[in-house]
Amino acid sequence: MTMTSERILGGEAGDRTIFGQQSRPRLIGLGVVAAGAIVLAAVTQSFWPFLLALIGMPVVVGMTQKTHRGTALGRWTARRRWKARVKAGHDRFVPWSEDAWEAARAAEASSPRRERRAAARELAGMRVMPDGAAGLGWLRSSHREPGIAWQSWDGAETTLTVTFEVGGQLRGLQSAEAVDRGAEAFGLFLANYGASGKLLRRVQTITRVMPADTAEHEAWVVANLASDASTALQQSYSEVVQSTSAGSMTQRHFIVCSWPISAGFLDVAASRGEGREGWRELMDEEIASVEAQLHEAHYTFVRPLSARRTAALMRHMQDPDMPLDSVADVEPDRFGVPSADTFSAYVTQPNEGSQWWHRTARLSGEAFAAVPRRPLWHLQLLSLGLDCVRTISFHHVLIPAAESRARAERDLTSDMAEQYARARKGQVGDTGLDVTASAAIRRSHDIAPGSSHHGDAWVGYVTISGRSKAELQRATRQLEDTCISIGIEAVEWMDSYQAAAAGTTWPLGRGARGPRRNVGARVLDAMAGKKQQGEL
Repeated sequence: MTMTSERILGGEAGDRTIFGQQSRPRLIGLGVVAAGAIVLAAVTQSFWPFLLALIGMPVVVGMTQKTHRGTALGRWTARRRWKARVKAGHDRFVPWSEDAWEAARAAEASSPRRERRAAARELAGMRVMPDGAAGLGWLRSSHREPGIAWQSWDGAETTLTVTFEVGGQLRGLQSAEAVDRGAEAFGLFLANYGASGKLLRRVQTITRVMPADTAEHEAWVVANLASDASTALQQSYSEVVQSTSAGSMTQRHFIVCSWPISAGFLDVAASRGEGREGWRELMDEEIASVEAQLHEAHYTFVRPLSARRTAALMRHMQDPDMPLDSVADVEPDRFGVPSADTFSAYVTQPNEGSQWWHRTARLSGEAFAAVPRRPLWHLQLLSLGLDCVRTISFHHVLIPAAESRARAERDLTSDMAEQYARARKGQVGDTGLDVTASAAIRRSHDIAPGSSHHGDAWVGYVTISGRSKAELQRATRQLEDTCISIGIEAVEWMDSYQAAAAGTTWPLGRGARGPRRNVGARVLDAMAGKKQQGEL
């Protein structure tokens, strides 16, 4: 999380193993083949299982070999996942209501046996929350107070999340030094919450790029228009507003902070009050702290969003025709837009005759070319095609320095040992190994003792939207071309589950999983224990 005028991002995908930097599916596959061969050899008292293993291992390697279209295993898994979704009826979403649910249940019960499967699919499509927000509830959803989302879903830790709208760090023309200072300030903001004992553990940045909203201009006219203004004058001003906004795009910026409900969180909350009241009091302290730190990070405007405004933002991301700031008819637990998905797109249908096609891509650190980058390296993503509505989001999982330093040193030792072994054998250098080794060296320097920096596991997502399949196809090609031009060598489309993938660019803090904690880090947490009796 350290920042200078130029930094090198990416170049490696994760921790090393005793077999080097291998993908998890490949290690599991090779392990299953080897273990199966040993068991069969012991049972049959023969060597033919080892011959089968010699055939099976190359097959596993081939199935897990990465290409520009992913791996063969990944494509096979995506096809199976999509078929299962269609069969279960989860490829569509209909907002749940009690009357519609009871009517569908009655229709299912009275249908002939052959039609019950279709009726069951209809019921399966009826849910309270869209897939991207499954498991979302609210610790606080009252009006004009910071909304605190309470999220708990399968495979992820329970978290509390708050969304802040922020103004940009820069205004108008600024020098390169001002840009560098802003980037360094954001790095210091992340570092402030990376230390052990901090409750905030995840930060998501969101930039929403959309057509210019004329609502503020129209509101100004209503407030300042003379009572005797002629109809021609009013029409003329309306034409000016429409012509100046046509073809232009505007940006809105948000920062989403997530607090895992860990033993440490519960311990501190218990000192603030009983039950949920203690949680809310602690969260109010954390929200005030984040707000102050964001101001220190040079953001010109900081405002925590209420639950209704957060829900309105997510509704707008499903239906860009709905104004982002329109909250009059929004309920925090009823913001899903009807949808009918395809394999490669999340297709929302706000009303009859209206459609929006969305597609989400993952930008992993492994796909980034290891080249120096300025703080505005992703500017082309923000200025991509004026007719393409999009959301760019980056997730940061904050890791304490001691834990991150130990992992970096372990990775660097593994890489250097492998380089030395290859050199002793007289083998030509491995470019991929050189890149991962240099990345490990950079990490070690960044989080050296006394640097006051901490670890940051990050990942990016981009959701593009179009009014038709053709528009989405055009935006897909634009995004891929733009990513290549800025040094992102591969774009991973989240096909077969695009409806859920869209949630990675919503203000929910979803989409990033930190590295697995080693035994030493867990033991130290256990040794730290709880707060002392009487401790503030």
